[in-house]
Amino acid sequence: MLFLFNVYGICEALYITAVSHPEGKFKGTYRGRYNIIENLGVIAFGRDLVTLDAILLNVTNRPVLEGTERLIEMAQEEFGVLDRGAVKEAKIKVGNWLSPQQYLTSPL
Repeated sequence: MLFLFNVYGICEALYITAVSHPEGKFKGTYRGRYNIIENLGVIAFGRDLVTLDAILLNVTNRPVLEGTERLIEMAQEEFGVLDRGAVKEAKIKVGNWLSPQQYLTSPL
């Protein structure tokens, strides 16, 4: 894929981020109930936009590869092929340390 500019994807959860929680303090139409987590301190960036998104969803225990095939296909049409090996490797190396599960003990 040829871009006119160098394109990089950035995902950040430095100061405030929403985390799904079945009894969360807040309710939205997109993700249901959730809490707001402060000072998580995470930033990630890369040139492979589809794989970057998939890796971050996977290490936060969101089901990116199950049931989202059409979304992945659409993203690949625009931004390039998903590196499924990198997604699996990141899960093995990082595990679940970004998982919202650690915030499920009680609502904030």
